[in-house]
Amino acid sequence: MEFTFDMSEMMTHIINVDFKDGRGKVPAHQHVNGGGWVAETAHVDPECYVGPHAAVFGNARVTEKAVINDFAKVYGSARVYGSARVYGDAEVYDTAQIYDNARVCGHAKVYENARVVNNALVYDNAEVYGNAMVRNNAEVLNHGKIFGNADIYDSIKIYDNCVVSRKPIVCFGFDSNVLIADHHVALGCVVFPPYFVAKTGKRMMRLMGYSPEIAEKWIQALEFVIEFHGCTDRPEDVEHFDERKAIMDLLTAKVGIR
Repeated sequence: MEFTFDMSEMMTHIINVDFKDGRGKVPAHQHVNGGGWVAETAHVDPECYVGPHAAVFGNARVTEKAVINDFAKVYGSARVYGSARVYGDAEVYDTAQIYDNARVCGHAKVYENARVVNNALVYDNAEVYGNAMVRNNAEVLNHGKIFGNADIYDSIKIYDNCVVSRKPIVCFGFDSNVLIADHHVALGCVVFPPYFVAKTGKRMMRLMGYSPEIAEKWIQALEFVIEFHGCTDRPEDVEHFDERKAIMDLLTAKVGIR
C-alpha cells in the first residue's frame, strides 16, 4: 500500500501523510530505525524497527524491540511490544495486542480486543478478533477465524476455514491429535464437518487398517465429544465439502491410532 504526502514538505521532519484510513493527511514522521511512517498521534520507541513501507498510525503504540516490516500496518489503539513482529501485509488494529515473541504476517488481521502472545503465529489469511487469545506455540493459518472468547494454546494449529469462538477440545490418542471446534473437526491438518465422522469415520478407519471393533469404539468416542462440545454442521461446509479429497488426504497423511 502506498501512502501519499506533500513533496514540498519533505525538507521538514514532520510532514502530512495520508494513511488511507479516511482521516486524510495527518502529521507524521519517518521512524529513525527503518524509515517507515509514524503518525504524530502514535508512538514507536527508537529501538523498534519500522520498515520503509510499513506504517504506524492512529493511537497505536509499538515499544521495546518490536518489528513492523514490509507493508504491515498497526493502527487504532493497538499495541505491539516485546520482541513481537508484524510483517507482510498484516494488519493489527482496534485495541489488539501482540507481544512477547509472537508473529503476525501474510495477510492476517488481528483486531478488536484480541491478543497474540508468547511464541504464537498468525499468518496466511487468518483473522483473530473479539476477546480471543492465541498463545504458547499455537498457530492460526489459512482462512482460520478465531473470535469470541476462544483460547488457542499449547501447540494447537487451526487450519483451513476452521472457526473457533470458544476454547476447543483436543482429543489425544491419535498419531495426530483431534481438535473439535464450533463447526469443524480437525485430524492433523485435515479439517472436515462433523457429519463426516458419523458418515465415513468407521470406513475411514477400516481403510487405515484398524479392526471393526477399534473403529467402532473410537468413532463412538469422537461422536460423544462432538455432541458434548456442541460442534454442529454448517450448511455451507456440507455443501462444499469434498469427501473424496478428505479421504485421500487422511490416507496420504497416514493418520491413525497409536
